Amino acid sequence: MTDLELRKKSAEIAAQLQDKSIPDEEIIRQIKEEPELVQVECLSGANLFLEAVAKNRFPVAQALREMGANIHWTCKASRFNGNALNVARTPQQADQLLEWGVEIERNLSLLITKPFKNPAIMAAFHNDTTMLLYWLEKQRVLFADAPEYVGEIFYAAIDVVSMMNQYNMLSCVIADDELFGILKGIYSQVDNVKAIRLYLSALRHIDDQSLEARKKELRKTLNEKKKKLSPAM
Repeated sequence: MTDLELRKKSAEIAAQLQDKSIPDEEIIRQIKEEPELVQVECLSGANLFLEAVAKNRFPVAQALREMGANIHWTCKASRFNGNALNVARTPQQADQLLEWGVEIERNLSLLITKPFKNPAIMAAFHNDTTMLLYWLEKQRVLFADAPEYVGEIFYAAIDVVSMMNQYNMLSCVIADDELFGILKGIYSQVDNVKAIRLYLSALRHIDDQSLEARKKELRKTLNEKKKKLSPAM
């Protein structure tokens, strides 16, 4: 196949990965018929291995690895912002990727221009509570010899949670003793009234009665900050 034909075929395969009516075995069969597809860059900027992980087709990803796919492939597209660790759907998938040798990107900011982000940051960005908690604890273990860096991971991830302002993830953070303390510290440093109003609004949408005391603490922190900032507006 020509390069153009391979790109077109890779686009077809990427689309099939999205179609759950097409079994993994059929997709693997098509790739094996054209083994050059393993090395092709998809239209998204990913390779088929990365696309398979992102679309929760881990058996296809495993088959692609066995066929020689680059499992370290990175992609700048916003849904990836890095390698397969950023789009692993479950802790089990992430554990397997780490075992294969896929490396954690240490960039802890969602905002700076460096394109590839830490998976904890991306889990927060994707509003994936399960993977956020997984990546925080996993990196606490993996980087146990760098406690300062671990502290930065936790702070940066919760900073993204506060920025995204998703109710389910906020509830999870507020319920956790350690993460609640980090969130409260972040709220105490908010520097504009508009953000404070958004945060207060989000707290009103969290219905878990067991969190009322902590929500009250957060509201107090935000309202005190709002009072200090309001005269300057």
